Amino acid sequence: MTRTLVDIPSTLLDPRTGAPAFGSYRGAFRRTEVGALSRDRFERLATEKRWFWGSITQPDRMIAFAIVDLGYAASAFTFVWEAGRGLVVDRSLVGVPRLCRVRSTKDARIDARFVHPRGSLRVRARDGEPGIEVAIELPDLEVHATLDERGAPPALTAVAPVPRGVVNTTEKRALMAVRGAALIAGRRVSLDDALGGYDHTHGLLARRTQWNWAFAMGRAQSGERVAFNLVQGFVGEPECALWIDGALAPLPEGRFEFDRDAYDRAWRITTPDGAVDLAFEVSGIHREDLDLRLVKSRFVQPSGTFRGAVRAGDRTLVIENVPGVVEDQDVLW
Repeated sequence: MTRTLVDIPSTLLDPRTGAPAFGSYRGAFRRTEVGALSRDRFERLATEKRWFWGSITQPDRMIAFAIVDLGYAASAFTFVWEAGRGLVVDRSLVGVPRLCRVRSTKDARIDARFVHPRGSLRVRARDGEPGIEVAIELPDLEVHATLDERGAPPALTAVAPVPRGVVNTTEKRALMAVRGAALIAGRRVSLDDALGGYDHTHGLLARRTQWNWAFAMGRAQSGERVAFNLVQGFVGEPECALWIDGALAPLPEGRFEFDRDAYDRAWRITTPDGAVDLAFEVSGIHREDLDLRLVKSRFVQPSGTFRGAVRAGDRTLVIENVPGVVEDQDVLW
């Protein structure tokens, strides 16, 4: 049976018991204080992970960007996918933790920044303001845009226990209007007709973490704005959801079929109840493989387009050539 989404509580931790408010919710927390659940400073340093992944999507283009804060290490990446061209920009950077962070501050619910000699990324959601500011300054990519929460469907926030870890909280948002522009490899493009979405995650995670993920935004053939977030593994079903125009509906955990020896082959993503049946055609791959002995990762995030059908209740939407990403991640951190 598919779960029910309820309105988000005022705080992540129960003020009486100190326990996390496990569940799936409509809305977002002002602050995610999961660090209070760690037993000591060393455990917090070893297990606390934060990241912000965002995308600005048009029918023929997707700009994706991420800032990853591991406490003891920091990194960022960004890429631009275009229909018929694949990845026209693809950059990964490793930074200094004190100069790079994903945090909540006294005046901002989200304050993510990455500063590097080769450029910078900044994402900020100020308290009391409806927009999320995005600024990217790199040699082959400049983005200055605002993702507008007004008129967008609610966020999905999932709080879930983590096997061999403690807890993870993740906030997903989609179908936000965008205002701004980008300079992509010397070409200036308007982003005013784009859709914005993001994944904002904060948790005390296991030493080894594995998952598959899919995220997309666009329009159904019938004209509705549509987006979905699906995952297999890690948190699982609590963060799976479908947005249709202003509505948010839960989905079961996804099922991913793909070839790890050939990530460029078509992927298939389904759900056990048949609500989702999608094919994903790959036309660009962002990849990061890392082996530092204590820290190892295989991170593959193909870009391309989805086609197939998604269903919420008695509504079934057919999609064709909707831009998005899939992901295969296995990390030891």
